[in-house]
Amino acid sequence: MDNERKSALKRDYKEQVHPKGIYCVRCLKTDAVWVDSSNNLKSSENRLNFSLKTGTMINKELQSALKAHGIDAFQFETLEVFEDDLSTYELNAQLREKRVQWQQQLSGMSLHR
Repeated sequence: MDNERKSALKRDYKEQVHPKGIYCVRCLKTDAVWVDSSNNLKSSENRLNFSLKTGTMINKELQSALKAHGIDAFQFETLEVFEDDLSTYELNAQLREKRVQWQQQLSGMSLHR
């Protein structure tokens, strides 16, 4: 692949719009819920799946639940998606606020303790 093609692919990737929002990981066997926010929901889902499969999850409670119930007992759910027209400051403020609201509403735990 030539340098011009690589540059075009990088530029196209950077210009993609990534959905931002609140998500949770739910244990289907225990109804335990872990809530977090993300500037890129798809990347967060991929990172989470990789961490769970490789046993490198930093959240010890989630890792313990994974050991007890297996990976098939877990589900990634998008709870809320934010508009792309928000400034970075507004987006970060809303992500923090909504993450706390969803944790309270679902009696969920923080994914990153």
